[in-house]
Amino acid sequence: MAICYFVPLLLAGCSSSADRSAQSGVLISAAASTRDVMEELAADFSDKQQLDVRVNSGASSALARQIIEGAPAHLFLSANRDWAEEVEKEGRAAQIIPLLSSRLVVVVPKGNPAGIDGAADLYSDKVKILALAESQVPAGKYADEVLGKLQLLSSLEASRRIVRASDVRTALRFVQHREADAAIVYATDAKISSDVEVLFAFDERLHSKIEYTLVILTSAKERPGALEFAKFLQSSQAHVRYKQLGFTPLFEPVDAK
Repeated sequence: MAICYFVPLLLAGCSSSADRSAQSGVLISAAASTRDVMEELAADFSDKQQLDVRVNSGASSALARQIIEGAPAHLFLSANRDWAEEVEKEGRAAQIIPLLSSRLVVVVPKGNPAGIDGAADLYSDKVKILALAESQVPAGKYADEVLGKLQLLSSLEASRRIVRASDVRTALRFVQHREADAAIVYATDAKISSDVEVLFAFDERLHSKIEYTLVILTSAKERPGALEFAKFLQSSQAHVRYKQLGFTPLFEPVDAK
């Protein structure tokens, strides 16, 4: 797969750190499932570059619509390529970069109180409530694809056993709080909670490829620091951290300067 990189613009000098922050602050709108790693990398980059980087996290679908409607942002990290391309269609994207991948898994409360053994149990008396992200959210779309191919989706919907969450982290919280017997989330989400356990991962052939896509927005030209941060997200430091958190990087590291 061809990977896209870009040549960063040089940062202009500013008269003071306050002026630098005001003129070069960066805002990235990032999929909810990447909030922790983006906040961590943003803090690291901010400390090194003395540049304010803020993370606005949420469902990729909601973030994309906000950007299309003119909400401020310089970078967009979508949990699938579809929403990245929607932003591109509206003329808001300067460049699209495949960044990360993950796995889709079933999580249950710690100890698996419902005694779920496998995918077939998702439509059984063991599961009263299955938490999924909304269908327009990437994690929900992938989950629907899996359940559809397993011929479980229609039955689960008809029996009203599915509860929909605004984003994948909210679906995870249903299980954390024992308000659902199971949820379908990314493997990387499951790692953030000690209150859940992963039962199994779905065969990747059951759903579309999971691709976290970094979009450099046209507004980034107003913030050279945004290009520097986008490059940092493809650095060796970021590459190592992604892998530690369970993501699969889709790029060869290019160190940010």
